Amino acid sequence: MSERREGSNVVWLDVMEVGETTPRRKRRRVGKLLGLQGYSSTTTVLDDSNNITQQVRTINKNFLYNAVASFLAAKHFNERRGDILPQLPELIGDCDFYFTYEYRDGQWSALEAAKQLLQSSHILPSQSSTAASDAQEQPTHSQRPPSTSLRDGHSTVAASTSVASTNSPAGSTSSPPITSTPHRTDPPRSSSTIDWTQPFSHRPEDRQRQRRGQLEEPVTTSSNLTAHENATILQRKVTEALEPFAVYGAYWSRVTKVLAMVTQGLQIPYITGGSTSAELNYYPLFSRTVPDNDADAHAAMKVYHEFFGGQVTHVACLFIQDSWGVNYHASLSKYANQFGINLIAFAYEADTIERTILSLKQADYRYVYAIMHDWKQVLRIAHKHDIIGHPDYVWIAAEEKKWTGDDFELSRQEDQDLAMALHGIGTINLYFDPVHRFERAMEEMAWSESLQQEFIDIQRGHDDTVFFDNYTFPHYDPTGFDNVIFDAVIAMGLAACSKELPSPLFTGPELQQSILQTQFEGVSGHVQFDPKTGTRLVDGVKYSLEYILLSDARSDKDYYRFQSNMVVVIGGEEEIANHHPFVFFDNTTNAPPALPPLVHEDLNLIPMRAQLFGYLLASIVILGSIVCAYWTHSKKDIFVLRAAQPFFLIQVCLGTLIMAMSVYPWSLPGASEAGASTISSSNGHGGQDADSTWGLDMACMSVLWLGFLGFAIIFSALTSKIWRINQVMTFGLRFRHATVRVGNVMLPLYLSFAVNITMLLCINFVSPLQYERIPNEENVDEFGRSLESYGTCRPTNLKFHYLLGTLFITNFFGVVTVTREAYNSQSTVPSELNDADSLSWAMLSILETLMLGGPILLVVGDNPTAFFLVGSSLVCVCCLTILLLLFVPKYRDRHETHDMQSVVNAINSMRHSNLARSGSGIPISRPTPSVP
Repeated sequence: MSERREGSNVVWLDVMEVGETTPRRKRRRVGKLLGLQGYSSTTTVLDDSNNITQQVRTINKNFLYNAVASFLAAKHFNERRGDILPQLPELIGDCDFYFTYEYRDGQWSALEAAKQLLQSSHILPSQSSTAASDAQEQPTHSQRPPSTSLRDGHSTVAASTSVASTNSPAGSTSSPPITSTPHRTDPPRSSSTIDWTQPFSHRPEDRQRQRRGQLEEPVTTSSNLTAHENATILQRKVTEALEPFAVYGAYWSRVTKVLAMVTQGLQIPYITGGSTSAELNYYPLFSRTVPDNDADAHAAMKVYHEFFGGQVTHVACLFIQDSWGVNYHASLSKYANQFGINLIAFAYEADTIERTILSLKQADYRYVYAIMHDWKQVLRIAHKHDIIGHPDYVWIAAEEKKWTGDDFELSRQEDQDLAMALHGIGTINLYFDPVHRFERAMEEMAWSESLQQEFIDIQRGHDDTVFFDNYTFPHYDPTGFDNVIFDAVIAMGLAACSKELPSPLFTGPELQQSILQTQFEGVSGHVQFDPKTGTRLVDGVKYSLEYILLSDARSDKDYYRFQSNMVVVIGGEEEIANHHPFVFFDNTTNAPPALPPLVHEDLNLIPMRAQLFGYLLASIVILGSIVCAYWTHSKKDIFVLRAAQPFFLIQVCLGTLIMAMSVYPWSLPGASEAGASTISSSNGHGGQDADSTWGLDMACMSVLWLGFLGFAIIFSALTSKIWRINQVMTFGLRFRHATVRVGNVMLPLYLSFAVNITMLLCINFVSPLQYERIPNEENVDEFGRSLESYGTCRPTNLKFHYLLGTLFITNFFGVVTVTREAYNSQSTVPSELNDADSLSWAMLSILETLMLGGPILLVVGDNPTAFFLVGSSLVCVCCLTILLLLFVPKYRDRHETHDMQSVVNAINSMRHSNLARSGSGIPISRPTPSVP
């Protein structure tokens, strides 16, 4: 007996085993899972008159093993085996659900796959419906010899689907289990009581009535047949009677897009392990065990940004204009913006490849990310136009794992251009940690005839049991999707076994909700679905970058063969795990520039004549400082210098000399070409080479050190000089004898030096000035690269401005102190001993110079030549002003003689004036002693 629920394609099925003892009835839930991925393509052969002579159908090895992965998943689920997933029997538990697996070759075509789906659902007539009676009673083994043994004593998928396996050993008194492999005898006909050979009506109501009637009687098997033969009979019967409860879908997103709409109409879930287009997230009954291409795009842009050292700032994206390619490019654009990469799109269709490749060549982008189906045609045209297989170009392709296979080869006679195009190319694919149990099971397919026959027996729709005649299963190479395809079928089975289902005979939408809640550790890692989109969550998913090189050692006179190496793995616990340097077309690990070199770039270098002008001004100041210091030292005994305190005059000369020396390093950043190549090969925001700019960084900081220390020496000397004479005069006016030595008034120098050196050290360690070449954002080429730039010094962070502001304020107080002391000295110091007038004129001149030159300096900051000329002029004018106003009057009065009597008279006069202003205001006259 069978029971069905309205809207469900799952049935309760009574399975009866007929043996030597009393028949036993088993009750199981049964559903049909339909596989539609596709593993072959049909090529039309034309004669000279363009007439079709034949159609050749060829099998793609990689897609064939994708189908094998889904087949093994169904087999192991039904047989409750833990050979590949040790935890699978525990995950299934006491679940009574089994499914038959019917595989139909969709041939990578949406139309063909949809037709196969409708035929499997009995909406369209099956190609083999008229010949169904030829194959129902007797198992079909094609032309292969019957297998004499089954792997590990297990039966095919359908065997454990249709009957409950037991553990009774062969030869026991109880009826032998279907899953055993008894000694082969001449098989009698099955004792089924149902007429399975009756053709189906194609009217929906008749079709439904017939299937209900066919499932009313128990399905009977015979213990006299091998398990494989019984499995084939039961699989045929159940598969023909049921509509699919779910579909395992296509690899290509363009095919899945159509099938997802059809399955939505049929109200059955659709799961895939290959289609990655983000557009598929919007289908309510869709799920997949692979992340969408948003995760692929993130991995790709991360490779360009981090693995290539950040030098790849421009990437061309060549993509097929279908659902997969368009959505992949959209995700790439999103992450390109995030990583600061300029991405330009080149979309192509089958009839526009040549035109698109020519546009790509004209754009002159050197790094190309290719998203393509027909890679041979694309690479052949690209090689013809010399933009691949060339040292200046680096191509990375999406999901081309087949290039890395051991048996991947190209004909020397026909594919020489493709071989050169693939040399030095990269490919980004899903990466899974090796699961040796899974790989061994896949490898077994190449030599196990029993497994091969089981796989052939589940084929429908294209007379595939005949198509596989004389076909030799090739060696297995991982394709990058086998793991997720295996997990997709396991996920469907586990969802059907969920205890959370509202009914054992679930509907399609109920099963979809169960799928979204399913999670387990599969051969591709932890499998868990996004409850909103049905797409696998990206946590733990990894991607790999591999490169491919021509291998002379592996090639022979007929075929080119290749070698590949894992470069980097992105994702997992280690965000990026490096394995091997990328080897480019020129067989080196030196990455070519991302863009062609600039024909001309205006670097705005300070011309030599401007540098010489600044150096001349600085040299005049330095020479003047040396001359003044020498003259002061050599003539220190003359009255005018003794009165002006020679020690502090020499200190002023030292300060102006040091301050003028800042002009020399000031010109270096603006005159250097360092960083020009970095700007040219980037988008104009790249950093500089630290090794090549180290000396320029020192030049930037030396300007600050020389300028501020020279300034501190000058004004601390002036402060100490005036302070000393003021103290002397103060003691004198009070009729007190005192000696004020140089060391007693050095405090201003110590304080000024301490503050300036401390602040300069803070700038050095917290936010130093560094050389940087700044691009002109308004003058750019077609790549956004600046055609004009200039070198300058810039702080590493904003703290520089706070520190520099503190330094300016501190030195401003020094100037204020000098001014205050000079003002105080006017009423206490005789003119013979006072430089107040000269200092006042010097301060006024410096203030005027800074007020006029400061704003100009700010305005011309982006013009190195003007900035250097204005800055060097300001420094030198300030220094010369101080020197001239201090030393010219002294040099002029060098021959004048002053006796001490005049100085004493001047002091007494000031003393009497002070006394007159104090007390009663009556002047007190004292005789002035005579001075010899």
